[in-house]
Amino acid sequence: MSPVLTGNMEKNSEQIKKVCSRLNNLGQIASERCGGHIHIGSDYLTTAESWCNLIDIWGNAEEILFTISNKAGEIPREDVETYAAPISGNFEKTLNSGTVNLQSEDDLKEFAKESQMNRYYGINFDNLGNEKNTIEFRLANGTVDHETWIENINLFGGIIKASEDLAMMQLKSEEERTDAEKKILENFKSLKDPKLTNEEKLEKMLSIVIPEEDRDIYRNRYSVNSKLIEQNPKVKKVIANRSAKSSIDVKKIVKKVFTGKERVTGQEYQKGKQDMENNLRISANKVQENNQDMTRD
Repeated sequence: MSPVLTGNMEKNSEQIKKVCSRLNNLGQIASERCGGHIHIGSDYLTTAESWCNLIDIWGNAEEILFTISNKAGEIPREDVETYAAPISGNFEKTLNSGTVNLQSEDDLKEFAKESQMNRYYGINFDNLGNEKNTIEFRLANGTVDHETWIENINLFGGIIKASEDLAMMQLKSEEERTDAEKKILENFKSLKDPKLTNEEKLEKMLSIVIPEEDRDIYRNRYSVNSKLIEQNPKVKKVIANRSAKSSIDVKKIVKKVFTGKERVTGQEYQKGKQDMENNLRISANKVQENNQDMTRD
């Protein structure tokens, strides 16, 4: 376990390199059960919008993230379901449970925590509000390779940063946004398209999260590791079974839904909302027709 790293990333990278070099010189290795957990302070996310963005990015790219969170040639450990399971399937169930109220930053944090029964998920929100107050990324394997640590810090840190940056872009009007910001927002919206292939999702996610000059690192990881996962039925099954089956879009139900005995699910809320809008449109047309008839009379 390292001390909290803050400030200059170049200096922190040197520290990581020195520690890993010392461990390698001593002949130390990471066992197959070891996880390469990374904590990032949750205070970096400052708005409910930021939390929505984080859940959307993770929920729609989770299968990709399980593929690219280890160096090329290495896939999630076989006990990943026990210690770092996919959580997007839980997001999906919670969003449609009929018990969520997503109107504030605290609501979003509570939603994230309610989506897990314990801390053993690829992304862990169990520390929110306690003395750590961190978001923990647990899905990567343990390693004594400093480059893998730095690349993973950049990946998970990039997801947190992108969630906050997107929120700032979303506050701007269309006229205020730069062309680059418009493209990022377009790719973020496209990431939620259920018709995308995993390769297309990878590119959308990287365009949002990782600087262009560093993206080949994760493309290479995906190219190699996706084939290895296909050859490992146990790991493949865990990722497929525990990941969401439909797109995750928190904004679609970031409104209070009914709870208690008369509750409705998020899906029912959306259908009811659409039905209501259709009925109002029909009623408005009828009123307009009646007014026209009265005018003619």
